[in-house]
Amino acid sequence: FHPVHRLDRNTTGLVVVAKLPQLQSALTQPGSRIKGNMQKHNITQKFFHRSYFALINGILPQRKGIIDLPIARHPDSIIQRICSPDGQYAETHYETVAVNNGKSLIKLELKTGRTHQIRVHLASIGYPLLGDDLYGGNHAVINRQALHAYHLEVFNPLNGETISVYSDIPQDMIQAFYK
Repeated sequence: FHPVHRLDRNTTGLVVVAKLPQLQSALTQPGSRIKGNMQKHNITQKFFHRSYFALINGILPQRKGIIDLPIARHPDSIIQRICSPDGQYAETHYETVAVNNGKSLIKLELKTGRTHQIRVHLASIGYPLLGDDLYGGNHAVINRQALHAYHLEVFNPLNGETISVYSDIPQDMIQAFYK
């Protein structure tokens, strides 16, 4: 088992797992090469692209936007993160897909991959994920953070092709959106 990235606990959806440690290395380290019996490809592009669906209370002021706030560890916690000028650069793109009963379904794309990035960014602008107990989300309609990794595009270092996979939004998020 060779994970290429991970999802936060209680986030649903797609993850990339490499079958071989050489593939894991090729997908996580810029400029690495696959050696041995496999084809050699110099990887200079982004290795994978992730898209998420999330539910929030309220309607974002702009239908589309970018949140580019640095993220750092909270000084009083080893788990929680905060937006801080001393943090690492983080960029999240969002777009409102649908609105119902004061809730919004939004699509998010990560340009960086910081711990809790989507959760921290949305909470920092006043729109925490529904059900997110760590960052202030409302638990009335769902009892986990309403975040789902629905699309992954992965560069295959063995043949240079891109693999694209999708996952349906889970029932608990659909039900929460219509409550």
